[in-house]
Amino acid sequence: MDYYREKYRNVVFLLCSDDLKWCRENIEQEMADVMTIDSGFREIDLAVMAMCNHTIMTIGTFSWWAAYLAGGEVIYYKEWPRKGSKLAEMLRSEEYFLPNWIGMD
Repeated sequence: MDYYREKYRNVVFLLCSDDLKWCRENIEQEMADVMTIDSGFREIDLAVMAMCNHTIMTIGTFSWWAAYLAGGEVIYYKEWPRKGSKLAEMLRSEEYFLPNWIGMD
């Protein structure tokens, strides 16, 4: 989040999750620039996320599609899948994450 705050002016973060309780407990929300989306409908959540300028995505397919549809700058966790895991053997990260997406720790 600091990356976007430093790079862009007037940033607003929209948190969308199927576990908003975890988000509220673990993601910095005391800042006025963080809001949660709690529509109760995944279709609405995806539509709102697709209208965003940029995305910080999780590794799930829902987040992948939101990032793909939104365009803009996309940040993902680059240490997934864990090296040496069964999933790492089956997945080609260079095909899952688009070339212009940015992997971060």
